Amino acid sequence: METDQRRESTPGRTDDAAVYDPIGQRMLVIAGLGPRGDVWGLNLVGSPAWSQVNPGLRPGVGSFGFMVYDPKRTRMIYYTAAQFGAWSYSLLGQHQWTSIATGGPDNVIDAGIYDPIGDRVVVFGGSSGKELWQLSLTGTPSWSQFTALGPAPSPRNGHSVAYDASRHALIVFGGDSLPNVTPVNDAWSLSLGGSPAWTKIAATGGPSARDGAAIVYDPTRDRVTLFGGYNHNTGIQFGDTWILSLGAPPTWTQRSFTGATPPDDTQCPRSSIRGAIG
Repeated sequence: METDQRRESTPGRTDDAAVYDPIGQRMLVIAGLGPRGDVWGLNLVGSPAWSQVNPGLRPGVGSFGFMVYDPKRTRMIYYTAAQFGAWSYSLLGQHQWTSIATGGPDNVIDAGIYDPIGDRVVVFGGSSGKELWQLSLTGTPSWSQFTALGPAPSPRNGHSVAYDASRHALIVFGGDSLPNVTPVNDAWSLSLGGSPAWTKIAATGGPSARDGAAIVYDPTRDRVTLFGGYNHNTGIQFGDTWILSLGAPPTWTQRSFTGATPPDDTQCPRSSIRGAIG
């Protein structure tokens, strides 16, 4: 049974995982840097308010997990590391965590998306920083690795991902290139149909090198919106917003907006929310 405890704000944290809950019309957030296991919801109807969600049995929680929404089964799926496995949280009926698959990519700074056509979770990263993994959700969920054609992104962690619904592709931006943990600012597209293949997005301009940025794909305007991130070499925490138009030719444009922007998190400089929507 799901219960909640109302309060005006949540504990400060970084590298938490988040997903939009269309049933409850709220953002759900779990974990963060350190051994957190609490789940919070931000109601987006009326006057937005945070509430702590206590769904009973919780998955093993580590830092840098990611979460995706599974629309076919009205649930969210959370993954943080192979030793904990993949867990689902039902948004209908009995709101509870269920272990759905063991194993998987063994890297605490992975990022993944839900592929609605393949009915799977797709992850780029793994222990080498360049592995491709998929969690099939048809039948009994199970993890497997797969390969892709073409020149691939450098091994990395701390990168950002989004699902490109117009091209049935995974978008990857930035992160820290391995093994030297060097911040980068390149963008890549991985086609997910037929024989998967990598293509570098040769866009003009663009944000400076960073990890931990938040990105989403906007299918109406066929573009990626990017916010924030951190460069550990320079110590710069970014608060800028960029638009990557995916038309021909791809182009980066920095945008500025009226109104307040999210404040800097000076206590936790690698502030990001891990998750992807398409």
